[in-house]
Amino acid sequence: MKKLLGITIVVLLVFSCLGGVVSATEQPQEIKVGYVSNYGTVKAAFSQGSEGYGYEYMTNLLGYMDGAYTLTFVDCTSFQDCLNKLDSGEIDIIGPTMQYEGLDYIYSANDFGSCTIMLATLDTDIENVSFEGATIAVPDYYMDYTCLTEFLETEGFDAEIVKIPSSNLNITIGMQNIDFVYMTSIQSHSGLTVVTGLDSQPLYLMATADNQDLMDEIDRAREALEVAEPYFQSQLTLEYGSYNFANNAYIADTSLALVQEKDTYRVGIRNFYSPLIREDEDGELEGVAFVLLDMLSEEAGVDFEYVLIENDATQADYDSVDFMISATNSTAEFGFPTVSSPYLDLPFVLLEHQDSVSEEGENQRIGVASYYRTDSLMVDDTLYGREVVKYTTVQELQQAFDAGDIDCMLITVVSLNMIRDDFETQEYIATVVDDTLQLCLAFSENMTTTEMTVFNKLISIMDQATLEAATLEYAITNQEITFGELLASNPWIAINGVGVLFLAVFVTVVFFFVKQRKAVTAMMNVDDVTGIMTEHKFIEEARRILQENPTRDYRLATFDVDSFKYVNEIYGYETGTVLLKLIGEQMSKRIDEEIIVARGAADRFMTLAPMIDSETAIQLVQEDMENVHAALQEVIGKAYKLYFSIGVYEIHNRDYDITIMLDYANSARQQGKLRAGNSVSVFTPQMQQEINNNNHFTSIMEEALKNEEFVLHFQPKVLLSTEEMAGAEVLIRWQRADECLPPYHFIPLFEKNGFIEEMDYYVLTKTCVFLQNYQSIVKGRISVNLSGVTILQEKVVENIVAIVAKYEISPAQLDLEITETAFVDTSDVLEKIQQLRSHGFTISMDDFGAGVSSLNRLKNIHVDTLKIDREFIIDAIENPRGNKILQRVIEMANDLQLETVAEGIETIEQGTLLKNLGCQIGQGYYYARPMSKQQFITYCQDQHPS
Repeated sequence: MKKLLGITIVVLLVFSCLGGVVSATEQPQEIKVGYVSNYGTVKAAFSQGSEGYGYEYMTNLLGYMDGAYTLTFVDCTSFQDCLNKLDSGEIDIIGPTMQYEGLDYIYSANDFGSCTIMLATLDTDIENVSFEGATIAVPDYYMDYTCLTEFLETEGFDAEIVKIPSSNLNITIGMQNIDFVYMTSIQSHSGLTVVTGLDSQPLYLMATADNQDLMDEIDRAREALEVAEPYFQSQLTLEYGSYNFANNAYIADTSLALVQEKDTYRVGIRNFYSPLIREDEDGELEGVAFVLLDMLSEEAGVDFEYVLIENDATQADYDSVDFMISATNSTAEFGFPTVSSPYLDLPFVLLEHQDSVSEEGENQRIGVASYYRTDSLMVDDTLYGREVVKYTTVQELQQAFDAGDIDCMLITVVSLNMIRDDFETQEYIATVVDDTLQLCLAFSENMTTTEMTVFNKLISIMDQATLEAATLEYAITNQEITFGELLASNPWIAINGVGVLFLAVFVTVVFFFVKQRKAVTAMMNVDDVTGIMTEHKFIEEARRILQENPTRDYRLATFDVDSFKYVNEIYGYETGTVLLKLIGEQMSKRIDEEIIVARGAADRFMTLAPMIDSETAIQLVQEDMENVHAALQEVIGKAYKLYFSIGVYEIHNRDYDITIMLDYANSARQQGKLRAGNSVSVFTPQMQQEINNNNHFTSIMEEALKNEEFVLHFQPKVLLSTEEMAGAEVLIRWQRADECLPPYHFIPLFEKNGFIEEMDYYVLTKTCVFLQNYQSIVKGRISVNLSGVTILQEKVVENIVAIVAKYEISPAQLDLEITETAFVDTSDVLEKIQQLRSHGFTISMDDFGAGVSSLNRLKNIHVDTLKIDREFIIDAIENPRGNKILQRVIEMANDLQLETVAEGIETIEQGTLLKNLGCQIGQGYYYARPMSKQQFITYCQDQHPS
């Protein structure tokens, strides 16, 4: 028997019931959601994302969860990183994502929407596209891309598939001369043009088995959300899945030619008196099915002739058509053996009379509309344990329900709303059930295999946003009705004490709001807080302006408020909203025929204007921000000073899509945040080169690690008193062909993208291998750097101990250097440091004096060695005051029985000063430069002459 979800619909409860009542003393439970940027959960390129399909879904879901919860979104460097964090407990769930076979995880019971998998390109001319000999990129967050390999094999194409990082697809594929990229419809790369759809996959949440209770609560909330907001998923699809993409399915020319040999296809339709197919006021047929058929006709390049199939149709009538509008729930529609992939899912609702509710449903009769094709849902000629009675139309179904001929009825949500006013009684209970009506085409035997394949491919990539909008449009009634009238006319019954806003009212309000495609588009184009354009609309308009003015130069600028979150935290979210509105109002004053402005995520804004001299441009922007600041001070007083970071990209040509230009402007804006106060940063070729390098390094870093391109170098340390060897520090170099890159070229990038954790363990492992072979000639400890990113990982102590034990190295032979800035998160870091020290490792605070130095903080930080930054040393030579400070640092370190190491010593003067001040160990070019492994072995042997 099919399962009933038991989510019921209620009336006359205030909106506050939606989220339940939470005790003021109840501590919220944090749900940590792992995501990979631009995959679908959080939309984030250079900007930090507070928007995205999954972000919106999970944030809204909180209101339907029992108890108090908060969400934290954790950025992962790759999907494998997500899985690692899931296993370690650093995150609780991943998603929305596709299901993967062979992974031992649990998934949500219900899907969280679906996505279309497709191939896209930066090229805009796709008339004669071919995949033969092409390079196709697969971002690293896809663990399974079988549908791509099957597509290439089926079509007979020989193409190269390469893995790339997910940071910015547009830039990466452009830089690496990649022809096509594998992606989904919920990614945020609207600068790409879709070439073909490959598949459609449902999306789920993923968790480990020990989070089953949390997943159960999420599933329950997901069901409640579906009842209260049945078109929430549709609206998200409209917002995040509606691209400026050409909807193209790759179809071999020979196959398309065979389909087009038949000028006209006969399509069988029946008047279902529902949003699928219904009569308009003039008696003409309309509905969602015709929207789909129009799209299919245009894409296939063929015409359709519609054949009305009456209720008393004969087999000859069915034999005269090529295919019919149908549903996949049928095992064989009208005797047609093959059905297409579904193009639309409509949720079912079970309506029951209040006085006929039976726990088991025994002796009940359930009515269904015959076109629903519930054959596959039935068990022993029953549906949900009830005797089935079929009716031709939903109107007949409703009338039988009113007359008491049936006890309950199964109907789709959209049909229910269409006939809502026809019920004689509104006293019924509505329950969302665990089944949907999947709309499709049923192919007759007149259709060849090629024809069916072509139409099926086209269906797989139909614009889902258009179909969702059509569903909303055809489900509404023509009668205008107020919200108050709806409340009065729909006294539905509550059971089990569940408090949820009842379905009909909410659905009707939604339908009135998104009554037409135009209204839906307006939602996507106008920011509801500021009234200016959304980023979605800005990209459209900017692309149009640049195309219409190919020789004119423009200035693209993005800006945000520095530390905007503190405005919310200090003054409240209402004040934050006021600030956003003030910025919107100020920017609106600049709008004219040549200037457009928009709001992106959170407090990020953007503008496109014709190029004027830089001085005037900066002056205008600063004037705008001063006006906003003055207006805000009238609201909150003068206690808080606003600062803005502005990034500018000057458009002199059209080499890049507007989305890439926005990324460049955002990159410049982020660079400006490194400076204090208001900043205006113009994107430069140097920034572009850095981005290109970073993207290139990111794309090859994992392969380079496997190939052991990262090699160890060693820089000896000496006792300042005797200049004898006192150990060494391991440094890393990237040996690429004939080029040897120093760490400053790649370590900051690896710290940013998270790859530094793998690098740290790699270096530690290689160091242990070295000591295993040469520890007899090494004097003193070998220092290995441990990044602040790595030290914060949950299993860092366990991993380090395991590596050292594997190679039978004594922890006393190793010194772990941790950058001073990592000690800011003292509670977690200090605990791990104490654990490492308890295993016998010594710990050095690296770069002391370069970060957040405080002599008093040393009494609380239990390390073994203080490594003094070279800038501290240079200042001590040039500045008497700096000399006194350095002297005091060394004295305090000695008082605390900390070993002191001075790095970056380049002159005898510096070495002498440090020795006289009481520093014990020195390191720098004056004593020894970093050297290769073989050079270091020779050095060590010279220190131990035989």
